Amino acid sequence: MSVCQKMVSRRLYLLLAETVLLLVLGYTFFQTTGTENQSPINHDQAVSTKGLLTMAQYGVPRDATHPENVNKVDKYIIYTCNDESCGGLADRQEGIITSYILSQMLKRNFGLSMERPCNFSNYVIPNLVEWQIDENMLKNRSREKKVCMNGLACGRKMKQSDLEKMFDKDVTFYKGNIDYVPFLMDNPLFGTVQWAQNKSHHEIYRIAFSQLFKLSPSTMSKYESFNDKARKESGKLFCAHLRIGKSKNMPTDRFRTDDRPDPITLIQFLKKKLQDFPSSKLFIATDNDEVRFQFKDAFPLTFLDIKGNITHIDQSGRNDCSGFEKGILDQYVLTTCDTLVISDSGFSRTAAVVRGTDNNLFIIYQKIITQIKRMNPSRAKY
Repeated sequence: MSVCQKMVSRRLYLLLAETVLLLVLGYTFFQTTGTENQSPINHDQAVSTKGLLTMAQYGVPRDATHPENVNKVDKYIIYTCNDESCGGLADRQEGIITSYILSQMLKRNFGLSMERPCNFSNYVIPNLVEWQIDENMLKNRSREKKVCMNGLACGRKMKQSDLEKMFDKDVTFYKGNIDYVPFLMDNPLFGTVQWAQNKSHHEIYRIAFSQLFKLSPSTMSKYESFNDKARKESGKLFCAHLRIGKSKNMPTDRFRTDDRPDPITLIQFLKKKLQDFPSSKLFIATDNDEVRFQFKDAFPLTFLDIKGNITHIDQSGRNDCSGFEKGILDQYVLTTCDTLVISDSGFSRTAAVVRGTDNNLFIIYQKIITQIKRMNPSRAKY
């Protein structure tokens, strides 16, 4: 074979090798980016020895995890909850996600300040967005406070208004407890948020979580301790959230009637489910101590729990930090479950959305358990 023929053969070989490599990489990429109905990942594999497990790892598309460059405008949208009633954890999350999407649309810096009942950043820290704002950066700036609580009026206004005029100060402190993302999606300015285009409301909500949050090192260590027990024998994790309402340990909460879940019905349901998975574990999140012990007695070998007081963070006293952290961890665990039964509560509705799949998702109303698709985080009637 001549030197020329050898050179041609070598080039053909290299071209063929490059083609095969590109095909393999392309297959791998598409295998890891179609996520709307993806099952939860293997959480043992996800916990890295070098870093923290973040919600960004729960099936969020690679090209959708990076927020917009907001440093073009030296202005701020800051969610705040420090001295006044703001609602429970899910209510606050709805306000946080709304104000964050708003900041992305306005290309402004996003901040988060929550010290009621304890400092939120003790348990949850920034992931891809640095939301801890230096107060010195806000000195001598024009400012306003926007309160959007318990209604849809603010959302309707955000949908129809010129947002630059509606939020015209240098610093906007925002307090809200309703998910207004569907209204923001209908505002023309939403088209400037590139990562959110062609995505559903639930995808946007889930991705926003991944951009904003990861557990602090101390809180993550508690989750990892729980996860070691939950996945010890590579079994499945069955979970449920029971929002009971007014009780001995929640005396100031409202009494729930129409949507109060029946523990006995759920115990019977879970016993049937667990029969087929003998190495699996059960996790129950609830606002009721009696229910907590009821499930512990019913499932002595499979029951798992997060230590800490059961509290409602908007009704507990200042500095009730054990209950605050427990609530955060309880919800975080619910996002990782193979089977999840929710109550009609923003707490578990949000967990189901962040979990990222409709697979093995159920809801319990009184004595009725139904398989469902994910519901909006807010119970508001849009």
